[in-house]
Parts: sequence; structure tokens; C-alpha cells
Amino acid sequence: MPGRVLIVDDNALNLKVLEAKLTSEYYDVVTAVDGPSAIQTAQAVSPDLILLDIMMPGMNGFEACAKLKADHRTGHIPVIIVTALDDKTDRVRGLEAGADDFVTKPVHDLSLFARVRSLIRFKLLADVWRARHASSSRLGLAADEAPAAEEDSKGNLLLLAESGHDSVIEQVLLADGHGVTNVPLTDAAFDVIRVGNFDLAIVEMHPEHGDAVRFCSHLRSMPDEVLRTLPILLVALAGTPRDTIAKALDIGVNDYMQRPIEPPELRARVRIQIRRRRYQDRLRRQFEQSVAMASIDPLTSAYNRRYLDVHLDHLFQQARGLGKPLAVAFCDIDHFKTLNDTYGHAAGDAALVEFTQRLTRNLRNFDMIARIGGEEFLVVMPETTLSRAQRIAERLRRKVSDKPFDLGPGQSAQVTVSVGIATMQSGDATSGSLIRRADKAMFEAKRSGRNRVMVAADERP
Repeated sequence: MPGRVLIVDDNALNLKVLEAKLTSEYYDVVTAVDGPSAIQTAQAVSPDLILLDIMMPGMNGFEACAKLKADHRTGHIPVIIVTALDDKTDRVRGLEAGADDFVTKPVHDLSLFARVRSLIRFKLLADVWRARHASSSRLGLAADEAPAAEEDSKGNLLLLAESGHDSVIEQVLLADGHGVTNVPLTDAAFDVIRVGNFDLAIVEMHPEHGDAVRFCSHLRSMPDEVLRTLPILLVALAGTPRDTIAKALDIGVNDYMQRPIEPPELRARVRIQIRRRRYQDRLRRQFEQSVAMASIDPLTSAYNRRYLDVHLDHLFQQARGLGKPLAVAFCDIDHFKTLNDTYGHAAGDAALVEFTQRLTRNLRNFDMIARIGGEEFLVVMPETTLSRAQRIAERLRRKVSDKPFDLGPGQSAQVTVSVGIATMQSGDATSGSLIRRADKAMFEAKRSGRNRVMVAADERP
């Protein structure tokens, strides 16, 4: 997973030492000697991580970090503050300037590499969602720019302590306005996670116990993506071995801090994790919405032809491979042009919406309806024989014709539908041939008087 790291330090020796360490781990390293050049380099090469020294002449590390995070071109890049200062106020100041983490000099290799890997992993995941958003925007399915990082906000937090109680952390978080659920660190905690809609899990770890690290590992392997990516802040006792913490970061823990707890640092780290979580959530939601825009008919909320072609082809190949039946019903609203001409296009749109809703209410959960033309719809029925498909289609026809459609204030009309049925046959080379046979059967239903169901000619007894 090595990536590109920008090291910023005005001391040439420090630059060479850090560059040698990271190059030995196969990272691509670029360097800068002050704040302004760091900003220019970050904009030019878009690194995966920035290691930023605090004590620099002119623009110090705090100021450079704040400028990097405020720029939409570089604000998504993780920043690790590197400082010889071990003052807790400097840690908090760096975090509040937007830094994602900090290390103190002399830099401990194991801790540095673990933090670098953890933050680059986060960056690469965020980049995937940003790339998907960019693709959607090029297709006109999303805003041109990805959402900016959200301002600090209160979160719903899960506190997991091996002792089952941690009043210090809980009191700090409650005083900061967060919601806190405190549960013992046991297997039962997974039940709480599944239903809690949490923004962050804070896990207490004792050096003599492996339960916390094992718990984090299990969380990272959960099948649900939202749960699997839940941010984890590890809290370790002072003196916990560095390799234990490094192992926790390697398996997916997002951040850690050590006791004794410093309330300002805890608040800052919690805010950072919540902000990251919600940023990723917004990217994910925007992508899901763009996918929906690309696959859903905006008027009726039925699937569109683009989605149908992909989905039906998949079902067709699957049914053929497993030797299972597959049926489709081609539905065309009768005299739709007359309805539009008589009542107006707004009434026609209302009829299309109502038609889709009636079909949807009377289909099975695994059936699918797609709008493939103006008043033409295709119902896809997996694992459905011809006789079963006929019964479903007849039920749909009756549900359409039995009750007049409400077309708006003071307007209603009787609507009927003609339906053509086809099931997959050995002679069907593609899913398209299945649709064509159902289409021909629908036209026969039209020619035979409309408001009826017809089976494809080659399937009749």
C-alpha cells in the first residue's frame, strides 16, 4: 500500500533521515523546506500524506497546516505534525489546525510507519469515493465538486471498556454535547453496534489483554460496509508496548491516545474522526444518489432501460447456467395518446405514476419493473414458469382496469393494459430476444382487442 509522502522540514538532516526511513519502506518521497513551498508542492504532486515540521521560520507548521486544510485541492490530504515539542497544548493546537495526527522527535519507526499506513489507507478509501463522485459529475449526475469537510458537530459515540465502565472519558464527551453509549467490551457489543448508528467507537485497551485488538479486528471483518468502516479510537494505558499499538493501527484502528486522558486532546481527536466519518458518508450517499439517477426513471421511480439491459442480461445468464426459468411481461398502456390528448400531459404523467404503483404493489419482492418507453414497461420475473407468469400478468391486468385512475383535481379515467408474456427458451441467444418475443406477443394482444394477456407465439400449445 505504499504511496507518495511529502516531508516538510527546514532542517536538511531531519529531511534526509525521514526520507531514508520512508524510502526503505518503499514510499515515494518528495520534500519541501518551508510552509509556502510545502503548499505549492502539495498542490502540484497531490501526495497521499504530508509529514509537517512545526518549528520553521516564517510560516510555522500550524499555519501551513491550516492553509493546506482550507484549500479544496489539498484539504483531503492527511497531515502528520512532526515536532520536538512534547507539550500537550501543542498537540491540541496541531489537531485544531486540522492535522490528523502528530509524532514527536526522535521519531519512533514502528509508531511512524503504523500511523503513516493508517492515514494513507484512509486517504485511498476517500479517493475512491472522490473518483466515483468525479465520474458522476462528468455524467451530469452529481455536483461538480465533492462535498467539503463538515464543520465540527456532535456525534453518537460508542464507548467500549474492558472493565465495562470508564467515567472519565464518558464525562468529557457528555460535557462536550455528544451522545454516549457505554457497554462492556464483549461479543454482546456487536449487537449494540448493529442497531446503534454510531459515528465513532472508542475502545479501551489494557496492555495485558488482547480482547480490544481482537474486537477491532472482528469489527473490520464485518460484512456490512457501514459497520466495517466505523472509525475506531483506541485508548491505551501509559506504557502499552508500541508494537501492540502499531498492530492495532495495522488492522484498521483509525487513531489512538494514551492515558492519562487529556480532555482537550480527546475532544479534538473525537471531532476529527466524526468529521472524517461524515465526509465519507456524504461522498457515499452522493455516489449512491448518482447511481440511482442513472438507473431510475425520474417520473415513475421504476428502473430505466439502461439498468434493465444490464440486470436482465445478468439474470438471463444466471438462469441459463442454473437451468432455471425466467419470464418477462411486456406491458403497454392502451390508448395512452388519446388519454394525453383528452386530459393533458400532466394527467398522462399522473397515469404513468399510478400505473407503476399498481404494478409494484402487486408484484413479488424479487420481481422488477422497468420503464422502457413512453407508456411501455417490462416486468422481469426470475424463476417463474409460463403458467405462473400468466397468472401474475392477468392479476396485473385486472388491477389496472378494475378501478379508474385519478388524474388530478376532478379528473379520472378508465385505463387498461395489453400484456405480452415470454419465457426463456433454448433458442434465445440473448436477453434481448426474450424481450422481442414478449413485445410481439403484446402487439398481438393489441390487435386482438387490447386489455388482455397474450403468450409468445412459439410458446403456445
